Amino acid sequence: MGAGRFAASSPVDLWRRTSSDHLLFKGTERRSALDIAAAVESVGGEINAFTTKEYTCYHVRLLDEHLDVAVDVLADMLGQSLLRASDIESERAVVLERSR
Repeated sequence: MGAGRFAASSPVDLWRRTSSDHLLFKGTERRSALDIAAAVESVGGEINAFTTKEYTCYHVRLLDEHLDVAVDVLADMLGQSLLRASDIESERAVVLERSR
């Protein structure tokens, strides 16, 4: 999933634009949702994401000596997310509620 331009002209467009930042924190093949946070927080860091009209940003803030942790966790989230149907449906419901 990469950043993209989505005009929120419909609930589907809104879902595409806003759901990926939540879904990628739900877990990967190697890490549970708790493990994602713990990997970064265990070295004193913070991990978060946000979505604007133009892009989605995933970011980790930590000391540069732990850059390998940030890269590993973000690569895992972006490349190996589970994207389970139950999580997708849950996020879909949240986005539809927000669009009202």
